[in-house]
Amino acid sequence: MLAAYLFNVSAGEKTSEANKMFEDAEVTLRSGDMEGALAQFETMTEEYPGEKLSALAYYQIGVIKYNSGSYDESIEALQEFIDKSGDETVIMESAILTQGLASYKKGDWQKAVQYLSVFDNKAGSPFELQAKEHLAKAYDQMGEKDKADTIRKQVEQQSMNPDRGFSAISDSPN
Repeated sequence: MLAAYLFNVSAGEKTSEANKMFEDAEVTLRSGDMEGALAQFETMTEEYPGEKLSALAYYQIGVIKYNSGSYDESIEALQEFIDKSGDETVIMESAILTQGLASYKKGDWQKAVQYLSVFDNKAGSPFELQAKEHLAKAYDQMGEKDKADTIRKQVEQQSMNPDRGFSAISDSPN
């Protein structure tokens, strides 16, 4: 019984330490120190791999890597987030969108289509239009103009809807 109590106290202390580490990394990120925040998030995932916030740290690592142009590392970190996070729908969708955008940016059109096509089944997602815009561009790059045009027509119709949504990833269609 005492062992179980000590384990729970220890687990509570670990959670508290993980929360503090995550908060510190967020403060560093908001201050604009991307490299410092990246190091803090990475340390957190190593020191507290079982904590729920570690999954969110992988998300932040993925976004930082994306914004710095490290697309392969971004995709990997976001996959870690997806694997560990459970069911955080909006954040999960943002992670998938970012994987698609990273694949698009590095010229891997097939992978971009794979990730961005997920939004065909996510009507009403705040990321749906951005995903479809890049999906059409990926199909263009693959020489599949009919598919690209069909998607562009869908985007045009949907963009008339005032509830277009938002994106955590700042990326205008290129």
